[in-house]
Amino acid sequence: MQQRWCGQFGQDRVIASLLNATSGAIRGTFVDLAANDAIRNSNTYALEQLLGWHGLCIEPNPKYHAGFEAYRRCALAKTCVTAEKREVEFALQGGKGHIGAGKKSLKLTCEPLSTLLAHHKMRAITYLSLDVEGGELDALRGVGCGVEINHVYAPSTRRCSWGCVGSMELISTQVDWNATTIDVLTVETASAELVAFLEGKGFARVFCVALDSVFVAPV
Repeated sequence: MQQRWCGQFGQDRVIASLLNATSGAIRGTFVDLAANDAIRNSNTYALEQLLGWHGLCIEPNPKYHAGFEAYRRCALAKTCVTAEKREVEFALQGGKGHIGAGKKSLKLTCEPLSTLLAHHKMRAITYLSLDVEGGELDALRGVGCGVEINHVYAPSTRRCSWGCVGSMELISTQVDWNATTIDVLTVETASAELVAFLEGKGFARVFCVALDSVFVAPV
């Protein structure tokens, strides 16, 4: 199978390798938040098009919606995500779009992630890609009170000061956090607060891939 990986830092290829899914034998599910462009730097395009995965892309910027309708099979939620449903102003800044004021913006009603997952009947998620320009923790808090997360893979914007190891063995365990299961999670820019939040759920930061911090659940 000729493969074209599109993730900005190879996240899609890493996820497929971690799950031993590069052959297409495993047909997973994904949630891409926020998805941005349908193909360029997408963490889920290759998983969908090459490996047959299906899922949900969440992207509030109308600039990118036509690309999903033309080139993707996934469901598309044209909104943003917050811990609680609320009205926000969303800055339209391409890949740096975010909740907040900007030179060009639009008003949106953001939804908790749990609401979107329920609407799209997604209870078992193989991979959650989370990159919302500083709103990652707020989005995670909106998953619900009891999500089952098995593996967390969190990119950092700086090199790990505690060193890296080569092992990529997955530790699968249950964290009673909701009725939804998430097997692998990538988060761009793992802030200290986000790290503390995940560690509070029992996760440990154990190794890194290039600039990416990796969190796994305890045995």
